[in-house]
Amino acid sequence: MQTQSTTLSPYQATIAKARERFDSDTADHEMTVIHDDGIYRHLRFQKPGTYTYGYDIVTWPGFLAYTGDMGEFMFSRLPDMFAFFASETGSINPDYWGEKLKGPGRDGHLTFSVAAYRACVNEWYDQQAEELSADDARALRQAVDDALLGGDPFDEREAVEWMRDFKHAGMTIYDPWDYNLREHDGRFLWCCWALVRGIAQYRKREGDSEGIPGAPDASGAT
Repeated sequence: MQTQSTTLSPYQATIAKARERFDSDTADHEMTVIHDDGIYRHLRFQKPGTYTYGYDIVTWPGFLAYTGDMGEFMFSRLPDMFAFFASETGSINPDYWGEKLKGPGRDGHLTFSVAAYRACVNEWYDQQAEELSADDARALRQAVDDALLGGDPFDEREAVEWMRDFKHAGMTIYDPWDYNLREHDGRFLWCCWALVRGIAQYRKREGDSEGIPGAPDASGAT
């Protein structure tokens, strides 16, 4: 009998790590309802006596604002944004949710990633190596390792410059600025978990989301 692999993809591992960090940071948080009038809401989540890792969720028609120790984000999609973020599975969808950001900036949820840069460089190498002889592929591998992977670029601009300037045996990296060298900022992923867990806790308190998987109970326990 075969067993299914439970190995997570790098993306899934990042999401899981953010969840673990959120759970640890908010283990003693309690919810305070500051305002609750239809879709006009203001909720606060914090450990009693301190706002460390605390956060507020505020909604008004068509918008949701998150603010706290881990950053500030504003979203817009549905008249009641709690309906947009409510998760029946207790999971998050940062790719889609990031598209609904109104601030801070269009790409405020993304950050340069050395891992993404290295993955793009290796993907480019693999594509080139398919058309090369074994000796030429080895020579290209050495050139890529020396010029592009021997260290870590400081930021996205430097990464693009390294890729743009790379030349070996007539080969270059075409349009390096088109490569996706970013990943979700860790604070944004933390915020996504805060929204899912906070909304689930509020709805459970209100009695309209019984049994949401992964939702904390009214005391803040998960």
